[in-house]
Amino acid sequence: MRLLVVEDDGPTLETVAAVCRRDGHDMIAAAASSSAALEAARGGFDAALVSGPLELVASLRGKGPSRSAPIILVISGASSPRIAAALDSGVSDFILRPLDPEELARRLAVAARAASDRGGATALLGEVAHELGNALTTVLGNIELALSEGPDAVVGASRLNLEEARRATERACDLVAQLALSGEGPHDSHTLRETTPLRHGTERILVVEDDHLLREVLVAMLETLGYQPIACDPAHAPLHAHAPGTAAAVTSAEQGVRKLAPNLKLVIVSGQRPGSLPPKTAWLEKPVTIHALSRALEELLGPSLAPHSPI
Repeated sequence: MRLLVVEDDGPTLETVAAVCRRDGHDMIAAAASSSAALEAARGGFDAALVSGPLELVASLRGKGPSRSAPIILVISGASSPRIAAALDSGVSDFILRPLDPEELARRLAVAARAASDRGGATALLGEVAHELGNALTTVLGNIELALSEGPDAVVGASRLNLEEARRATERACDLVAQLALSGEGPHDSHTLRETTPLRHGTERILVVEDDHLLREVLVAMLETLGYQPIACDPAHAPLHAHAPGTAAAVTSAEQGVRKLAPNLKLVIVSGQRPGSLPPKTAWLEKPVTIHALSRALEELLGPSLAPHSPI
């Protein structure tokens, strides 16, 4: 278990470190301040042992990939008002100072079991969010493509129906983004209508995606924006045959593309934001919209010479 320890007291840190070494936990130490704790927590943790003001607990609960992890508060004395305030702030358990190694070991064992249960549930939610994200991208993408054909192509009640379907799908997209628990803070809401111009281009863009419906809608979006998309199913086609001459790749198979074309600019399609993005890389959150795809390509390729009005 990865244990975040937010503590300034030397003897307490030594006790925790000894228990962690004995029981096989990985200890991540941080000073008892919000900035230090949040910096140490960026890589994620399974449980936390926290000493200090309750604002620290609120900070850890507020955002990040481990915002629902068990938190054990180290206290010098148990008073009913402080315990009530701590529970309200999100504390899962308490332990009294000075720490007893065996008592600490028992509390950490309970936290490890809770973290394991939480991890299994989170993984299942992530899989569900992934599949829903692909399906919603297909629905929303086709709605946007139909509306992009102009007022003469879709008129009257049909256009109103498509607009209503788009709004309902965008609300579903926001729910999926919350379900995905995608890490560092809030996601970009799809319910906010875009007002920035779309980036149009003529570059060759490689689309590497194993979900054929998602691959087809990404290709159609790129064609609408004027690009030359090259569709590739990573399970059935060699990537190296398509990579030469392309300006960028849009893919959910980052490792495979990067291995065969290390210098290619990548748009990573994922429901969860990577912890850090290497150079020449942009993140495209599922469910994908044509505006988000346009922004990601503009980030990598630069502004369009002739931007068009948004859909």
